[in-house]
Amino acid sequence: MKVRLAALWGAAALAWGSPPDQGFLKQNCAMCHNSAGKQGGLDLTQPVSFAQWVGVYDRLKAGEMPPKQISKRPDAAATKSFLDGLAAELQTQEGKDGRALDRRLNRMEYENALRDLLQAPWLQIKGQFPEDGEAFRFNKSGEALDISHVHLARYLSAADYALRQVMSVQKAQPPTTTTRYYARDQKDLTNKINHSNQRGDRQAYPIVGWKGQPEIYNKTARFSDPKTREQEAMAWVSSNYVTGFRYHWDGFKAPVAGRYRVRFSGYSIWVAPLEGDRRHLPDFEKVTTGRRYEPVTVYTRNGVMNRRVGEFDLTPEPRVHEVGEVWLLGGETLVPDASRL
Repeated sequence: MKVRLAALWGAAALAWGSPPDQGFLKQNCAMCHNSAGKQGGLDLTQPVSFAQWVGVYDRLKAGEMPPKQISKRPDAAATKSFLDGLAAELQTQEGKDGRALDRRLNRMEYENALRDLLQAPWLQIKGQFPEDGEAFRFNKSGEALDISHVHLARYLSAADYALRQVMSVQKAQPPTTTTRYYARDQKDLTNKINHSNQRGDRQAYPIVGWKGQPEIYNKTARFSDPKTREQEAMAWVSSNYVTGFRYHWDGFKAPVAGRYRVRFSGYSIWVAPLEGDRRHLPDFEKVTTGRRYEPVTVYTRNGVMNRRVGEFDLTPEPRVHEVGEVWLLGGETLVPDASRL
């Protein structure tokens, strides 16, 4: 046993330097922690890892080892001497290899952790946090991920928000239904018809197929007619800006957070310019079939932050365009945005 212990400690000494007191191990530890007994999964007759030696130190320091039922207890002075030697070795080894920095989760990791923990993949909370620091262009380095009172406050508010979102879904789960929302019923669209603040290329214009409706534009006729209900449309000729989102489908608001299947019906058009000095503006009395596909991006609004949730290509022929399943928060609505324009 003496020869074997010496050989093993010699191998360990290549990484650890001078080994702790071999006599103390032989007298008080090796009779249980060997290859035959291997009590607690620890074999001190074989090379031992840094973490295991830390465990040995902690158990001895706390008086948990040797077990209380063993009548022959090690001398207190011998135990102290052994612990002092082992502590010095551990400190030396730790100084050689360095210590990995503990780090907090960055904001995306925290969002994913809450999604997994609460089984709520629709949660959107990363926008509630400041931007994470970076080291060498990585935002997962402990050196860059400091924490402030702002982060602490945001962690609490984000967790509270996530819990409320999850509880609201469980408390009021509506039945699955299919509902059609018409453009002429959306106040955020109709109030841009012939409005003093919505002139030029930012205005909305009522059309049926490829024919303008000046009587509705001039507000001398009703917005909708049951006879042409399915062909009625609202047209505009440019993007409504991601930050503004002033063309949202305000008639729809997600009742609770969850999955929603979304479709849009529409088509692209070509509008001639006005005459003279106003030729940079569209003439909705001269509407023709669209000349190409127009990409449309679908965003959310009224949530914690505006999010892109899908896209489709608007075709010159009237068609129903499938956006697919999207995750929405309670109260969010949708915004189709003309991406290219």
